Amino acid sequence: FQREVKLAARLTHPNIVVAHDAEQAGDLHFLVMEFVDGVSLAQFVERKGPLPVPLASLLIRQAALGLQAAAQQGMIHRDIKPQNLMLTRKGQIKILDFGLARFATEGPQESIANDSPLDRSDGLTSAGTILGTPDYMAPEQAEDSSQADIRADIYSLGCTFFFLLTGHAPFAGDSVTRTLQSHIDRKPPSLLALRPDLPPEIVRNGTGETVVGFRPY
Repeated sequence: FQREVKLAARLTHPNIVVAHDAEQAGDLHFLVMEFVDGVSLAQFVERKGPLPVPLASLLIRQAALGLQAAAQQGMIHRDIKPQNLMLTRKGQIKILDFGLARFATEGPQESIANDSPLDRSDGLTSAGTILGTPDYMAPEQAEDSSQADIRADIYSLGCTFFFLLTGHAPFAGDSVTRTLQSHIDRKPPSLLALRPDLPPEIVRNGTGETVVGFRPY
């Protein structure tokens, strides 16, 4: 918890939720954070359906700016997904939950982990540990979370972009194991088939492959 507080305290950016203070009351540790008056992008899409391209692009751009600021501080989020991107009433994106984040300049022994059963008992991420959300997880992060870098966040942001445009993750409905494998050996569904209105800037060479988030391995 203290490690997470130190991480959060280093991040000051309009597109990242601010951590104000950390306290302890008896055995209870708590973090005082900025109040975000809004909804997650998952909730927003649930209400509105797939978003218009200009709006989806604007929201993803804001998230990208926040991730860039974190990367410049040597930090990787490792769990970018619609549920962790809050949209305020003023239309501003705020990135939540740097609880899985780690310093890019530190080795696996200094990684930050949540309390998943997959984590080591000392709360630190060990090599080979899987952290994150399978629907939005980059292949290299699934293989070894401790080695994931900013490119894994970009991949997850691409999957989130796919969600904003279609209303579902690229490989939604698969089992956890199959989802992880699908990110490695399957192409995502054609965006053009799902959204014929998409401009060329969003898809590549008419194939429907998302420009952001998917890359060959």
